[in-house]
Amino acid sequence: MKIKYSIGVSKIRFSYPGASRIKIKGNTECDFLDIKEINVTSALIKPTSSETSEVTGPGIDYALDPYVGCQHACKYCYSFRKQFLDKPETSHAQDLWGDFVDLKVNIAEVLTTEINHTKRGGVLLSALTDPYQPLEHKYRITRSCLQVLLKRQYRVIILTKSDLVNRDLDLLTQFKNADVGLTITTDDDNIRQIIEPYSSSIEDRITTLRTFHSRKVTTYVHIGPILPMNPEALVNQITDQIDYAIIDKMNYITPELEELYQRNGFGYALDDEYFKAKEGELRKRFERNNIKIW
Repeated sequence: MKIKYSIGVSKIRFSYPGASRIKIKGNTECDFLDIKEINVTSALIKPTSSETSEVTGPGIDYALDPYVGCQHACKYCYSFRKQFLDKPETSHAQDLWGDFVDLKVNIAEVLTTEINHTKRGGVLLSALTDPYQPLEHKYRITRSCLQVLLKRQYRVIILTKSDLVNRDLDLLTQFKNADVGLTITTDDDNIRQIIEPYSSSIEDRITTLRTFHSRKVTTYVHIGPILPMNPEALVNQITDQIDYAIIDKMNYITPELEELYQRNGFGYALDDEYFKAKEGELRKRFERNNIKIW
């Protein structure tokens, strides 16, 4: 199922201040989304902090997460474990990943103050959420943060699964140093619909890379985690649209994820040997095309 950004919702009053509950029409797995506005006291997080994910790449000095939670609800996402499952005292420890999003409504204001006494560096948007999940279409928190960073010409590194990033082409082409990355974990959109059901299609992500690459913006693909795939087909589709690649394996395999893989007939793809074989083939094919791998 493909969710458009002009998503239809019906709002329902919820029981605590600053929160609302919206029903996503047609979404059978995640019928309701809890939305809460929150205020934060910091914007930029060092990537070595326990508050960030294991996402790595060239020139990342800080991470900035405009949201807590993510509508994309990818079945393998380790952000939930990183933030909540290992910390049962936290607010969303009992929630399901994809059922809630907290909006950091003051983060651009905090960032404006913070960069006045912070060493300029590369900022990853984002580590523990998707900065271009559907709610960004309405709330524009990521865009507000980009406007702040642009004034001081911080380097930005975008990582998303959404073609909504195209909306901010006007800003991102003004940065002297910006990388735009799309996570593409498989060449098979049927697999994508099972594992990443509420994210942009593979075709739309590749088209997005092509758009930014044609505008001379540095682009990259983040293949992580490696899902069932044909490495040759994937590399052939994206080689001309990227400047470098990042490859990663599955970080956490939950019983629920294992059951989903087995039920859909690709349980073999959770084996370490499968990851190693596909990673090796990806590396070989990227290297043949002079694509740097991080």
